[in-house]
Amino acid sequence: MADSIGAPHPVPVHAAPPSAAWRRMAWDAIRWWALWMLPLSLFLPLRILLDRVSLQPVGIGCLLLDALLESLLWLAATPLLLAMLRRHPLHWPPSWRVLAAHAAAAVGIAAANSVGHLVGGLWLRLTLHPALDLPSWSDMLLLEALYRGPINLILYGAAAAAIAAWHAQVREHARERSLIQARLDALAGQIEPHMLFNTLNAISEIVYRDAERADRALCRLGDLLRALMARRSSVHPLGEERRLVAQYLSVHEVLLGDRLRVSVDIPRALETVPVPSLLLQPLVENALRHARPPPDAPLEVWIGAHADGGYLVVSVRNNGIAPDAGAGGFGLGLRNTRERLGALYSDDAQVHCDFGTAGAGCVSVRLPMAAKP
Repeated sequence: MADSIGAPHPVPVHAAPPSAAWRRMAWDAIRWWALWMLPLSLFLPLRILLDRVSLQPVGIGCLLLDALLESLLWLAATPLLLAMLRRHPLHWPPSWRVLAAHAAAAVGIAAANSVGHLVGGLWLRLTLHPALDLPSWSDMLLLEALYRGPINLILYGAAAAAIAAWHAQVREHARERSLIQARLDALAGQIEPHMLFNTLNAISEIVYRDAERADRALCRLGDLLRALMARRSSVHPLGEERRLVAQYLSVHEVLLGDRLRVSVDIPRALETVPVPSLLLQPLVENALRHARPPPDAPLEVWIGAHADGGYLVVSVRNNGIAPDAGAGGFGLGLRNTRERLGALYSDDAQVHCDFGTAGAGCVSVRLPMAAKP
């Protein structure tokens, strides 16, 4: 009899250490800084060219530090930009109220950035080139307003549009994933009642003829149901799926006795490959229900798996099928399996049925090993 599986033990939740939060914040800051450096570096060739024809050149080193300063100023403004997008998200078509809020934020951030750059850039130039003949403050402010002001406004608009588009894509992806998950949950919810109904129906056929055997079958069915309830994920390793289908077969071993022979050939190297939960059970149930072995021969079921390039191929075969087994196409279990694989892997997974080859029936599933369901 399969081992009984009790209620799952509570899993302790460990709070992340404060150092992990600081590391995550530092990593986010580095990524934002790198993103700001990308557009700002596009202006470097023009700045270098203008510096070479200038009457008071400052050199490439000073220009690089100047670009670094500007990227750090935008990094400091990033939290305000993200806060504006959270409070006034950009949707298409945007409302005038949202556009006005972002226009005011763009002017404020651009002005603060220009003033910060003016002060910081002036300090850089006086530190590296103390003999520079600088223009008056009014001329420098006018230059910042006419040159850097429009650039800062463009940077704000481009950044806001890019972040808004990325957020929209994330929301759309999350919506699609939630729809797919809802569909998968509905499909998975069909398998267990279908399996339970068919198994109870098989037990009811012997309950009056052999009460002891029916009782043992019900006990093993209880073990199987506890194992199903203990699942914590819709995806688990192939080895776990093998153990689950072994508990399902243990019920039918009681019902069929010596008339059922099962062979399993799943290499140990493939037992860690993630597969959808209850992948094997509908295939095995199909092999049992439609089995018509030769006269005076036991019902034999072979379960195998092998790697084919980057794909996992799982096959379930018996030694004889009913003449009309393939006439109706996919039954509920196989149709459910095909739809679940289609939702998880799109066209990258297939279910193939071969009814009647040498008097046997075989159902195989091919799915990618690299892709995580």
